[in-house]
Amino acid sequence: IIYPGQVLRVAKIVAAPAPDVDREDTYEVRAGDTLQAISRKFSVGLSSLRAYNGLNKNSIIYVGQVLRLTQPNRSQVPSVANPSPKPSTPAPTKNITGQADFDVDSKRPTGVCSVHGFHTVLAGETVSRIAALYGVSVQAVLSSNRLSWSSTIYVGQRLSIPGAHTIQNCPELTVLTPEMLKNATTIYRVGKKLAVSEFGIVVALATAMQESRLRNINYGDRDSLGLFQQRPSQGWGTVSQIMNPEYSARAFFGGSTGPNFGRARGLLEIANWSNMTLAAAAQAVQISAFPAAYQKWEMSAWSWYDLIEASNGHG
Repeated sequence: IIYPGQVLRVAKIVAAPAPDVDREDTYEVRAGDTLQAISRKFSVGLSSLRAYNGLNKNSIIYVGQVLRLTQPNRSQVPSVANPSPKPSTPAPTKNITGQADFDVDSKRPTGVCSVHGFHTVLAGETVSRIAALYGVSVQAVLSSNRLSWSSTIYVGQRLSIPGAHTIQNCPELTVLTPEMLKNATTIYRVGKKLAVSEFGIVVALATAMQESRLRNINYGDRDSLGLFQQRPSQGWGTVSQIMNPEYSARAFFGGSTGPNFGRARGLLEIANWSNMTLAAAAQAVQISAFPAAYQKWEMSAWSWYDLIEASNGHG
């Protein structure tokens, strides 16, 4: 739908003129292109084309992507023996969803996933171009992000891409049910109120997943209860308190303002917890018989954090 006063771009954005095979050493991918077709068109071996662009057999190309058709010059390839000096401004890293970010938690895994349902807006991009990039409709992108046709997007904004979960180079990630998502969101919000780092919130999410599958259950080993399987007999609070997800999350994080300060140590009371592995940090609070069990949820917990972060308007 277009409306009176709407400004439409008429210049060609995605389509590019056919490259001169004799002079060009790059090619911009168009709709319908495949690596095999590009390989044949420019008489470049398929394996070579992948190598020139750092691709593998499972890589996906997209409209607007610029592919190198020749071997990069040595000057374009960083030297391992003589690395270039580090830039004064840190280069952006990629988070679990594959998005560039200049300010990320140092404990966040980087360069893990290529596509995981989100896109960070770059300079010059429009909703229609982003939709074409992922092969979805403009309306689908607008609806997923609660935008209208008159909405403005901005550089750095993270947009949810419906159906774009063809994950490359990612471990298997656990999807949350509505019940689990509700409890995970409570943990996230409590952590944010307490100014806990991203990693600290991820530790809490992974811990709750291991202890209760992120369900607020009223049973467990001995007198363990709730999201974190906290025990009234060990000073974590009363049954009714522990069965309150917000209280339970505050108790796990702890700290000087925690509900059990001086009785049961929360994460913020563990010395040097932020430099520990996720499993070690979780175990320092939980004192579990299976201390290594928390680690397997780390990658999923980062993806849950990003999902909740985006849905709460912080993407």
